[in-house]
Amino acid sequence: MKKFKWYVYFIFILLASLIVSNVYWIFIVNFTKETYDRNCQTNIENVKNDLREKFVNDVKNFLIDVSIPLTFFVRDNIQSNRIYQVEECFNQIVRNKGFKEISFVSGNTIQISTNKKYEGSNFSRFYPEEFSSFQKMTVLNEKNILFVVSPVMNVNEKIGFIIISYDLSQ
Repeated sequence: MKKFKWYVYFIFILLASLIVSNVYWIFIVNFTKETYDRNCQTNIENVKNDLREKFVNDVKNFLIDVSIPLTFFVRDNIQSNRIYQVEECFNQIVRNKGFKEISFVSGNTIQISTNKKYEGSNFSRFYPEEFSSFQKMTVLNEKNILFVVSPVMNVNEKIGFIIISYDLSQ
């Protein structure tokens, strides 16, 4: 029998350690990559959710900023019996991206609307009944549609309310 020299053992040990270290390296790299991918996906989802919330909040603030002067405009023109100016203003606003409909409700009847088939109808056929009970400007998010309900007040009474619907998906 032939004896192996020490360098053959040394080469064998080097090859075995090289194989073990490569296998270990491959597993560590894959584990690190999977962990990094999971963290990246989580971060991406968090950023998407944060941006979505910021977008919705910005749109809410924008709609409130539009509703305040619109409420005073509607009140002044309704009191002066200039309904055509309110209709024209509603139509101009609805031409902008995102706005779906704007309606003025007095009592339980839709008096003015950008959707003409709503006019003269009971508002509860098209909108939730709770809208009539709001005493201050309210923004509701229902199924990716924002509703702004703004009461139109006379000196000492509520003469109606405006409903603005805004589609967030546009």
